[in-house]
Amino acid sequence: LDTQIVPKGESDAAEKFDGYRARLSFRYATDNVFAEIGADGAHRQKSFDRTNNGQSDSLEIREYNFFGTLGIGF
Repeated sequence: LDTQIVPKGESDAAEKFDGYRARLSFRYATDNVFAEIGADGAHRQKSFDRTNNGQSDSLEIREYNFFGTLGIGF
């Protein structure tokens, strides 16, 4: 990412992105075995107003993850 295209704000709050994250997983458990598989995703976006030329730019990020866990007790 070229940091020159992302304008700096006057505070940390001006540089934060709004977004959401969703997660879905399935679990299986017995006395000795635990397993979980799932996926999650996130979507974040931010609009930047450029006062010097009257244009507005936006940056959008999408993220997808898959995960799994296996536990065996003995």
